[in-house]
Amino acid sequence: MPRGTVDLNYAAGEAWLKNSANGALLPVALSQGELQLDFDRRQFTTQLEAALPDGAHKLHAQGQITFQGDFFSDARNSSMNVSGVVAQQGKEAGYIFDSRLPVGSLYGATYWKP
Repeated sequence: MPRGTVDLNYAAGEAWLKNSANGALLPVALSQGELQLDFDRRQFTTQLEAALPDGAHKLHAQGQITFQGDFFSDARNSSMNVSGVVAQQGKEAGYIFDSRLPVGSLYGATYWKP
């Protein structure tokens, strides 16, 4: 793993909202993503904005990076569950996420690069 801190930008992703009222799946646009990987402290922080039918919803997570390059969110400090992996010596990353919201459950996958 590299040393120091790496800031990655949201490059691509897909998300779906499962409506709690009727079970319908709705596509959700993601934007304004940030992912910071601190390899010295083995920690990460991330945020995304999801465009939901009732308006924009900000999501955030933070947690630990393992020595193998996997990262997982800490539920106590996050509004979404994140499970991801770092690639290309910290120059790329990807994660899947889910979050319980008042209107339903949000599921997605993201790709990050400089």
